Amino acid sequence: MSALLLLLAMAVSPTPDAEGFIPLSGGPDLSGWHAMGAQCWSWHDGMIECAGQGSGWLRSEEVYGDFTLRYEYQIVKDGNSGVWLRAPLRGRQSAVGMEVQIFGRHFDPPTTDASGALYDLLVPSVDASRGPEEWNEAEVTCIGRRVSTVLNGVRLYDADLDDPAWNAALPAGRKPRERNMRGFIGLTNHGARVLYRSIRVKPEPEEGFEALLDGTDLSGWQAAEPWRVEDGAAMCDATRETMIATTRQLADYDLRLRYRLSKGAKGSVLLRADDDQKAPRVEISLADDAGAQPSVEGSGALRKAGVPRFNAALPAGEWNDLEATYCGEYFQVRLNATPVLDGSIYWFGSFNGAPLSGRLGLVAVSGRVEFADVRVRALPPEE
Repeated sequence: MSALLLLLAMAVSPTPDAEGFIPLSGGPDLSGWHAMGAQCWSWHDGMIECAGQGSGWLRSEEVYGDFTLRYEYQIVKDGNSGVWLRAPLRGRQSAVGMEVQIFGRHFDPPTTDASGALYDLLVPSVDASRGPEEWNEAEVTCIGRRVSTVLNGVRLYDADLDDPAWNAALPAGRKPRERNMRGFIGLTNHGARVLYRSIRVKPEPEEGFEALLDGTDLSGWQAAEPWRVEDGAAMCDATRETMIATTRQLADYDLRLRYRLSKGAKGSVLLRADDDQKAPRVEISLADDAGAQPSVEGSGALRKAGVPRFNAALPAGEWNDLEATYCGEYFQVRLNATPVLDGSIYWFGSFNGAPLSGRLGLVAVSGRVEFADVRVRALPPEE
C-alpha cells in the first residue's frame, strides 16, 4: 500500500495505536458498527453487549481484506456465538466468509463447535477457552489465503485456505478456497448473552493497488464544477448527469472504491470511458434503493443491461464498498462483499465495439453522490 493510501485510511478511521491497531470499541453509541436483525446490542462500561434476543449480527462499518483482529469476550454457560470474518452483507455469512466460534462450554476433544474453531471448517488443536462468564482473549489473522487464531495465548491453527487435502475433504459450497477474500467483521447473535471488549483491528497493506483519488483535490481527473473534494471524498450535487474521468487510460484491472448517496440519489461507475460518445457504455449502476428488488438500474447492475443477483446496497447516508474486475470482455462486481454480477458483457446485450481500454469514470446522475478511496490494480492481458 502506498503512503498515500495509508494516510487516507487514517483520515477516515480512529487513530491507530503504536502497533497500528484501530479501536472498534463502539462507545458510547455503537459507533463503527451497525446492528443487523434484532436490535439487542448495547454499549456500556467499555463493553459491547448482545442481550441474546432474536437473531442477527453486529456489522463493522468498513470492509476488511487482510487484517489482524484482537478482542476479548465473555459468554454465558452453553451459550453460542461467534465472530464473522470477511462476511458478505447478503448470503450465509459463516459460509461465504468464515466464523471463529465462541461457545460457553469446554469440548474435550475439541470439535468445530469448540471456541476458536473455524465453524464448519476446522477443528482447533485444543479447546483453550476459559469457563463460562470468564474473559477470553483472542487474536485472529487473515493474510491472503492464510488464517490463524490464538486463544488465551495458545495457537489453535495456522491454516492455508488453498490446502488441497482440506478442500478435497469438503463438498462444494463449504470448501475453504471458496471463501471471501474481503468482507465485514461481524459479532453474531445466536440467542445467548455475550460481552465483547478491547476490540481492535490492524488492516494490512493492499498489495499492488494504486490510489487514483488522493482525497485533497482532483489531480489526475478531468473534472469541472459542480464536482469538488470535501472530507477526503469527491462529491457532486447533481441536477443532471455529470462525470469526472481519469486522465489516463486503463485496460484490464481490479477496482476498489467506496461510495455514498443521499436520499433518492443515483450514480454509476463507467469502467472504460471512451471519447466516442457512440461507443457502448459498460457501467455499474449505483442507486439509493436498499431493500428494493434488483433491476437494470439498481445498485450493482450492469446499467440498462444486466440485473444483479441481489440488491446488496446499504441505505442512503452509509458508505458502500464496491469491487469490480474488468478483464477483456469479462467482468465481476461485488457490492458490500457480496458477489452480485459477473460474466461476459456480451451475455447481457449488444456491446459490439466496446473499447478494450478507456478512462475510469465516476458518474453523478442525480442528488449527492460521493466517492472515496478509489484505487486500481492492473491485471495482465487476458490470454
